[in-house]
Amino acid sequence: MKYCSKCETEVSDDTRYCPKCGEMIQTTGNQGNGYNNDGNKKLLIVLASVFAVVVVVCIAVVLIIVTRDNQNGSIDTASTIVANGSTASSYTTEESRYKSLKQRFNAAKLKAANNGVKVNKEKNAAKEALDQYEDAIDDNDASLMAQYGNEAEKYVSQLESATNKSKKTKKKPKSEYNIPESEKTNYIVDPSFRVDRFYFDNLVSLDRDRYGATVLAINEYYARKGCKFKTDSLQEYFEHQRWYENKGKSTTNVSLSSLEKHNIKMFQEDREWYKRNLSGATANASDFSCQEFLDIAEMVTH
Repeated sequence: MKYCSKCETEVSDDTRYCPKCGEMIQTTGNQGNGYNNDGNKKLLIVLASVFAVVVVVCIAVVLIIVTRDNQNGSIDTASTIVANGSTASSYTTEESRYKSLKQRFNAAKLKAANNGVKVNKEKNAAKEALDQYEDAIDDNDASLMAQYGNEAEKYVSQLESATNKSKKTKKKPKSEYNIPESEKTNYIVDPSFRVDRFYFDNLVSLDRDRYGATVLAINEYYARKGCKFKTDSLQEYFEHQRWYENKGKSTTNVSLSSLEKHNIKMFQEDREWYKRNLSGATANASDFSCQEFLDIAEMVTH
C-alpha cells in the first residue's frame, strides 16, 4: 500500500492519482509508511549538521595550517636577520653612523672651499664610499654595511685631514744681496711708454753703453714680472731696484702685453745693431759688472 503525499489517504499500489485530492501518487518507492516525510526531514537535518561539522573542521584545519606557516615564516625571518647580523637595533645604529659621516663630509667640503684648498681626489673618494654605504643600509645587508661603513669612515677622515692642511704659499726667494733702500733706483724706461728704434742714442754716446742700456731695458720688462736672472751682474742690478720683487719666475714663462712685446722687440733690434758696431769686441750681459749697469742706468735716467 501507498499513501498520498498531500492528504495521506491510503491508496492501492497501482493507483496513480489520489481519489480524494487528485494528487499524483509517487512511484519512487521512497514511501514505506505514514511517517516517510518526517524521516526525510530528519535525514536532511542530519546531513546539514554533518556538512556544517565538516565545514567547521575544514576551516579549523585551514586556520591551523595558516597559523603554523606564519609562525614558521616569522622564525625563518628572524633566523635570516640573526644570520646576517641585521637586527633592527643594528640598522638604526648604521643609519646614525651614516648621518654623522655625511655631516662631517659636508663640513669638510665647506672648509676646503673657504680655505681655497683643492681636495677633489679625497672628496670624490669619500662621496663614492658614502653612496655605497647608503645603498648597503637600504638593502639592510650587514656585511656590506660593515665594509662600506668602514671605508666611508676612512675616506671622510682623509678628506678632513687634507682640508686641515693650510694652503701652501710660495716663499719669496731670499735675496743674495743686502742693498740699502737709499741705494735703490727706479725704472730706466716708463712702463707705459711706447718706444721706437735707437731710444738711447741721445742719452749715451758710446755704443757699448748703448748696448748695456738695451740689455737693461729688455730685462727690465721681465724683472717687473718677478723673474730671476742667471747672469749674476743682472740679478744684482735688479736687486738695486726698489720696485723689484724676486718671485723666482723664468723669463720663458711670463705673460707680456702687446705694448711690452713691441718695446722688447725694438730694444732687441737696437741691441743687435750696437753689438755689430763694437769693432769686433764680444758684447754679452755677462761682460758688464753690476756697477757698470748701475752707471749706465744713471746716465739714461738723468
